[in-house]
Amino acid sequence: MSERFVTAADGVELFVRVYGASSDLVPVVCVPGLTRNSRDFEGVAPALARDRLVLALDLRGRGRSGYDASAASYWVDVYVSDVLTVLDELGIARACLFGESLGGIVSMRVATIARGRVAGVVLSDIGPDLDPAGVARIFSYAGKLPPVVTWDDAIAQCRLMSETAAPDLSDEQWLEVARQRFQEDDDGSVVLDYDANIATASVPMQSAADRWDDFGSLRDIPTLVIRGETSDVLARATVDEMRARKPDLRSVEITGRGHCPIANEPECLAAITEFVASLPG
Repeated sequence: MSERFVTAADGVELFVRVYGASSDLVPVVCVPGLTRNSRDFEGVAPALARDRLVLALDLRGRGRSGYDASAASYWVDVYVSDVLTVLDELGIARACLFGESLGGIVSMRVATIARGRVAGVVLSDIGPDLDPAGVARIFSYAGKLPPVVTWDDAIAQCRLMSETAAPDLSDEQWLEVARQRFQEDDDGSVVLDYDANIATASVPMQSAADRWDDFGSLRDIPTLVIRGETSDVLARATVDEMRARKPDLRSVEITGRGHCPIANEPECLAAITEFVASLPG
């Protein structure tokens, strides 16, 4: 794995993890969710990169990407522009976009704005309709939870946010989750790895009508939707409607998981790798 920084159109530095190497096969670009970062893909990216190039992005305001002091650029169309800037900078003409939650909304929008750049889309627990209960839950904690001091505190906070979505993780796995979502500063303090202002700025993302329009842009693009069995963000009825509008839609429901399924767990990883391998070069 190597690391790159790419400068966005407005000067914000974007951090990218680069796995594997360019080949005749379609590259994969991983786009994380609202409060997540490129480390979410540490388990799945190396598996996908055995025979192709795989990128994992930190959206602005997350991870090692730059923050926007005004928070004015924390919205979907800017994230789309950032993804396209990364593709251009790394010389990628077309890619499969793997979007988790907000990253899936961004991926659908990329297909609307730059259809020819998208060879396939993986939507992880996201669709055009968002269950209000799940959205309310996410925005109840995003940028609002009290600071932590130790890694034990960070683990406890991760459990508070996500244990209903993954009730059977071991203590070691919860530490892994915490290390994906928090970082340790030079002085040893443990802090959230995102700008708390992203939550306020991202509330008015898009209307459901806009998201359905963006989903319509996937009509001729191979698409896989992954749903957690107990998801409170992506309803089973929404997946059914997506399939009604796009009969070739592929879908899988991950048993015992909510929002979002863990990408490198066997059932989820198998679905993703099979889908990506099926894409024409």
